[in-house]
Amino acid sequence: MLRAIRKEFGTTQAIPLTQVNIRSERHGPHILHLTPGTDAREILEVLDQDGRILKKSRKRLVRHVGPYVLKSRRDAPFLGTLRHTFLGDTYRRGWHVALRLHEAGAGVPTPRALLEKRWHGLITGNVLVSDYVPNLKSLGDYGSALVSDRASQQEVEAFLDALRGAYEQVLNAGVYLKDLSSTNVLTKDGRKFYFVDLDDAELDVAYTRKRRMRNHLHLYRQLRLFWPRTTIASFIQGLLPENEPLEPWVDILEDEYVPWRDRLARKNNR
Repeated sequence: MLRAIRKEFGTTQAIPLTQVNIRSERHGPHILHLTPGTDAREILEVLDQDGRILKKSRKRLVRHVGPYVLKSRRDAPFLGTLRHTFLGDTYRRGWHVALRLHEAGAGVPTPRALLEKRWHGLITGNVLVSDYVPNLKSLGDYGSALVSDRASQQEVEAFLDALRGAYEQVLNAGVYLKDLSSTNVLTKDGRKFYFVDLDDAELDVAYTRKRRMRNHLHLYRQLRLFWPRTTIASFIQGLLPENEPLEPWVDILEDEYVPWRDRLARKNNR
């Protein structure tokens, strides 16, 4: 069974620890990992509360409870337990990436705790606890608001400059985010950005041309819905290496964007 799991998921890279002084406490059969200054009793009290559901999918449940956001896995009981137990680093990745980004001063809600649920030595699941940041909008919703408010070109450029700076902070921290879709990039004021849903992120990997293109495509598609190609091309130019020609790169992004935009329009018109 373990061989089958490893074949399905591949080998996992060891997640390097950050310099943050994490303390780990046992509470019943469970292990609670805490950042400095986090009260274990307060975390344990909110874990069993229902709160308000922010996001729910087949694999994940995200809730807002008091001052925190709780993100838990929703794996199948038997197979999920095997995955969590034998591929532990994979399921701690979001926690370690959040710690790395927070330590580097990059945009991420402050990570507070990771609860690992255990049963007879097996890990049955986990819950990641972070600070709740109120009044956040997705990248798409904020862009739409700027258009509705008839933001000036100067305001749009300031927004894009801030987004570029936030994205570069993530890269400088040694983090590669696989999914920069609109709902995973949040802001309340267009100046400070938060990156969420970090489970699929990678630490200290080479930022290859393929990875760069994937990131740029996610950002280009969302921003291109609101502003012309020339505006977004200027934004992309600031993200490219000095020796990378802009126009061929943007041509690829635009060619990918057009059919995606058309599919999105058909979906919204159903």
